[in-house]
Amino acid sequence: MIAEVIRRGREVLGSPDAFSSWSKTNLSSLDNRTPISYLDTSFGINITLRILGRIEHGVF
Repeated sequence: MIAEVIRRGREVLGSPDAFSSWSKTNLSSLDNRTPISYLDTSFGINITLRILGRIEHGVF
């Protein structure tokens, strides 16, 4: 599942570097935590994938 987040993140954000930077940024939608800190549970992975989907569709 983490591989899916990485793949989607690179696809949505355009590059491995952009995904890496984004994954280490505190997001208000994650209670000011980083996306990478959510990748330790399937629930957190699903939340992260949903946020990437929202970014892809322009819903911030």
